[in-house]
Amino acid sequence: MEFEVPRRKQLNPELFGETKNHNFVDNSSSQQTLPHLMQVEQRVLDLKTQIVAVIDHVTKLTTNFNEHVKRSSLKFEQVQTVLQQLQQNDQILQADTSQRLSQIHMRVGDRKMFEEKVQELIDRHQQVLKSFEMRISGLQNILAEKEHQFMQAQAALNEAKMEIARLKRL
Repeated sequence: MEFEVPRRKQLNPELFGETKNHNFVDNSSSQQTLPHLMQVEQRVLDLKTQIVAVIDHVTKLTTNFNEHVKRSSLKFEQVQTVLQQLQQNDQILQADTSQRLSQIHMRVGDRKMFEEKVQELIDRHQQVLKSFEMRISGLQNILAEKEHQFMQAQAALNEAKMEIARLKRL
C-alpha cells in the first residue's frame, strides 16, 4: 500500500524576521484561507484515514507474524520431540547392539574354549592310539620272535625225533 502525501515546500517567514500582522485581517484573505483550511482539513482527514489503514495493516501483519511465530514454535517443538525420540531410539539400539555384540563375543569365546577342549581330546586320543600302535608293534615283534623261537624249537624237536628215530634204528 503506497501513501502519497502531496507536500508543498514553503519557508516559514518568521524564521527570516518577517512577521505577519495577525490583527489585521483582510476580508479577501479570509475568503482565500477558508477553502485552503478546508483542503488542509480534508488532507488531515485523508492522512488520518491512511494512518488508521496503516495501523490496521501493521496490526494484521503483527497478528500474522505472531501466528507464524506460534506455528514455527509448535513445529520446532514437534521437531525437537521427534529428535529426542530418535535419540532415545538410537540409545536403545546402541545398548541392544552392544549387548548382542557382547553375547557374540561370549559365544565366540565359549566356542574357542570348546574347540580347544576338543583339540585336547583329539590330541590325547592320538597319543593313546600311538601308544597302542607301539604296544601292538612291540607285541607283534614279541610274537614274531616267539614264533621264530617256536619254529626253532619245533625244528630242534623234529631233529631230536629224527635223531631218536635214527638211534632207534641203530
